[in-house]
Amino acid sequence: MNRIVVNNIPDTLSVSSYELVLTPTKAIARSIKTFHRTLESVAETIVKKKGLRIASVLLARRTLQNAIAEILKVKDILGVTALWTPIIQELLSSGIDLLALQEHSITRVSILARVTICYQEQLKKINCIDRSELFWQATKHCQDKKSYLFYGYFAPNLDRLAFINTLSGNNSLLVLPCEEDKIFSNNQNSIDWLKTQGWQFIQKSRDKTLGEELQQYYLNQQNKLSSTTNLSLSSSEVLLNHYPNLEAEVRGVLTQVKLLLDRGISPHNIVLVTKDEQLYGDTLLDIAWEYDVPLRAFYDVSLLTTRIGAWLQILLEIIITINSSDKLSFEAVIKLLFHPLVKQLNSETWAKARIAHPQTIKDWQTIGIDLSLLQLPIKAKSDRWLQIWQHIMETFNIPQKVKPWAKEIVAYYKFQEALQELLLTTNKVITRETIITEIQELLTSLTIPIQPGRGGVELHSPLSLFGSKYQYVFVLGMAENIFPTAISDDLVLGYCDRKQLSQENININTIVKIMQKEALAFYFLLQIPTKQISFSSPQVIDRQPTYPSPYLADLNLLPVPVEKKYITSIEEARTIYLRQGNIPDNLLTLIRQKWQIEQNREDKITNEYNGLVGITLDPQKFTFSASQLTQIGQCPFKWFASKLLKLQEIAETKLILENNTRGSLYHQCLELCLSKINTAADLEKFNWQQLQQAFQEAETNLHIPDIPSWMTQKQEVLNLLSINLNTPNFLPIDSEIIAREKEFATQWHGLNIKGTIDRLDRTSTGIKVIDYKSSSSPPVGIKDRSGKATIDIQIPLYIDAMAQEYPQENIDAVYYSLSKCKPIRRNKTNPEDLEQFAEKVKQHLTEGNYPVEPDIQFKACNYCQFDLVCRKNKG
Repeated sequence: MNRIVVNNIPDTLSVSSYELVLTPTKAIARSIKTFHRTLESVAETIVKKKGLRIASVLLARRTLQNAIAEILKVKDILGVTALWTPIIQELLSSGIDLLALQEHSITRVSILARVTICYQEQLKKINCIDRSELFWQATKHCQDKKSYLFYGYFAPNLDRLAFINTLSGNNSLLVLPCEEDKIFSNNQNSIDWLKTQGWQFIQKSRDKTLGEELQQYYLNQQNKLSSTTNLSLSSSEVLLNHYPNLEAEVRGVLTQVKLLLDRGISPHNIVLVTKDEQLYGDTLLDIAWEYDVPLRAFYDVSLLTTRIGAWLQILLEIIITINSSDKLSFEAVIKLLFHPLVKQLNSETWAKARIAHPQTIKDWQTIGIDLSLLQLPIKAKSDRWLQIWQHIMETFNIPQKVKPWAKEIVAYYKFQEALQELLLTTNKVITRETIITEIQELLTSLTIPIQPGRGGVELHSPLSLFGSKYQYVFVLGMAENIFPTAISDDLVLGYCDRKQLSQENININTIVKIMQKEALAFYFLLQIPTKQISFSSPQVIDRQPTYPSPYLADLNLLPVPVEKKYITSIEEARTIYLRQGNIPDNLLTLIRQKWQIEQNREDKITNEYNGLVGITLDPQKFTFSASQLTQIGQCPFKWFASKLLKLQEIAETKLILENNTRGSLYHQCLELCLSKINTAADLEKFNWQQLQQAFQEAETNLHIPDIPSWMTQKQEVLNLLSINLNTPNFLPIDSEIIAREKEFATQWHGLNIKGTIDRLDRTSTGIKVIDYKSSSSPPVGIKDRSGKATIDIQIPLYIDAMAQEYPQENIDAVYYSLSKCKPIRRNKTNPEDLEQFAEKVKQHLTEGNYPVEPDIQFKACNYCQFDLVCRKNKG
């Protein structure tokens, strides 16, 4: 049998000389101009002929959970399964003798082997195998040998190598690169083993292309032979760029790609490579869309990242709530119905929902939304569950809704196929809780391609390009912990245990092997370019500094300064020409106007977009309250929006009692309680029943809304009032109440003022003004000269008003905290500050100027209902 293994692809290779050509990816198949078929697909065909099925992700996870539960007897089955899955897959693919391994002296190793054996046996009962043992099973059952060309399998693990050996017939060829370097130790061992199986190894000379010269230089540097070999390449053939951040790196690389495309270079001759596709993928796709660069990505993402996945997750949350209680989360239902995938809530129904705030299925039905189909049976047979889920999907019109997006179509059918596999394998009775759990696991385990489609410049990982050829290669993310990947210890089987197993000739990954694989991946990457390779890295990722990849040092590359010479998109052009110049763009004029408005607002330039209405108002025709003056003093626009524009929030049911309503309830209840009480002796006779009566009357007068938690909140309010009425600080022995809810009208620094004082007490020192506060601290004041809201205006205003009514009395005033059950301190106020403030109020009205100028700590913005109008940036 003439079977050959070569270290490099022959110059005169003819793929037609072989019955089948196997390559790991389409890109590699395209490089040798052959049809793409993988080693995996051949193995799958063999095991299927033997009646074996490859367990789906969900079935494999469920079976492993059962095995772990049987062997370990742990409580957190899901957590242990997630943690143990990678190492069990590694054991299955390594070909280790599990029966011998379960007798190992290391307890962890023995338990791992036992769990793996149990897992295998449970799969065997249903004629299934784990995907990790696919090649071993195919090797066991392989009988048909053919003439194969294996290309792109440049670092095969033992399971693949054994299958290749069993599968290969006469005239088969395996391309397996191997040089005299430690990073090739695994490949050298593979070649030695293949020789014992009858293979002939032929050393092929290397072509002096850009890629081969880079590889040779890299190996020389690894072996400290730089003194004998120099990298004789021009600066245009090998480039290195450092960028300030990841987005800048992506923009810089895609700018170069667009220039190549504009020169007529075919997208098939350009490739983007990164070790971390998840990190770079979204940014690359977004900016490629902006730059109008056709870009294809091939990595998989979780189903939960799709529209349908996110919608199904919300749906499950609602189903769980519906079937466990009578109440529904209003917010969850709104997210479900407003989701971009379904959009089943029109403006009219939305307005009704905001007012009614439905909490049950019946409540939703009253406004025209029927959610009764989400009330699932306690248990049902598998085929019935499938019908129920199909009905839910069709009711929300999901099959039609996904059609605008290729990615959503793929996600929908992937979910449907998995659901059918889950439910139609056996027609047994399944409980509602079980089916919900199973579907939740489906959503977390299923993956789909990030970007289904064809054509364009492709984004790949280095592994998927081994052996392919491209004229221009752009390698992004050449930073430490990206390429090479950061190595962390295994929580289940640590690297010390792995080292011991390796010393016992047990085939398992160690730190050395992982580092060699990383170095080998970089070596094979260097072979890809035929005209130019460009390396790049960001200096910062997520505000964390990064460091260049150590592999770059082995090439002795110096970074080239990056200069932004080209405008790559209309969006970039608008940014550049926003402040100066012009381009033929209809939107730029409008964008410049909007931008100038925002600039003026940030620079506090007074104009019609920042509160200047220019309508003069006579201050003497207005009557202010203390709260209104506080509003103006904190943010003039807040008073303008409330009192002049009379803006209001959209009507909406409240889930908790609002602060202003709570305050009004406290005040009126205390007024009723104290209506016949003057002294502390009178207060001692006041009882709980009287408090309840007063509270009920105040509740009726104020029309307290029916909110879900009101009964609980009501008791809290009653308890707090009772505590205050029984504390000596509330009505001291030397005090006598002379007025409750005392109304007044006065002139204050030329402004008309009216208000209501909660309580007036006569004490041994004069008249005391008492203002109730539900908070534990004094109210936020008006702005001082530094812009902080520290000047108290309410108490000084009350003192002035009462001084006019009681000119012979000494007037004092305090805030009384109901939550602390005692008076609270307030800041002393400078009379000059108050006089200047009064003049500023008059100025606002006469000039018609009400700027958006909250205090610098944005305390005025707390609980402000006009944030959508002012759009003040609090950052």
